[in-house]
Amino acid sequence: MIRAVVILLATILVTLIILVPLGQRSALDLTFNCRNELYDVQGQGESEHYLIADVVLQDDRASMNLRYFDLKGEPHSTINLTGQVSRASFFDEVYELAINKVDTRLFKGSEARVNHMQYMSGFTKSNLSNLGSHNLTIRVLDRELAQGYWLFFIQPSNSVVACSVIE
Repeated sequence: MIRAVVILLATILVTLIILVPLGQRSALDLTFNCRNELYDVQGQGESEHYLIADVVLQDDRASMNLRYFDLKGEPHSTINLTGQVSRASFFDEVYELAINKVDTRLFKGSEARVNHMQYMSGFTKSNLSNLGSHNLTIRVLDRELAQGYWLFFIQPSNSVVACSVIE
């Protein structure tokens, strides 16, 4: 009886070792919403705009909708990023994305350009032109469930953001 259980466990372990590297993974379904104030580091240290980011990671699909607003709440611009989840590590809570499409829209023309928006749009478009994709990594740093948010670290922008996770 014990020998049969050991053989069964060994078979399961070998199957996992073979299947996991081949891309077999649990279904991914993660949606989060972040609201961040944006500061001009060259300015007086006052908030000039804010950003609402909606991120959806579902199975192998990834989308990020970045919406920029002025302090009065009027829309300034949006960036829509879509692509694939190239790697999802549930154990480490790291998600690697390969963005293959970017759509940028300005609602106020060149008036009061948002540095973060210019950086994200320009960097993403440059990578798409030169490399064929723009790679992003999202890592869960902490889950503050009692306060209703998770902390994420996003590269290559090296941003730490607190976001509400929609389950």
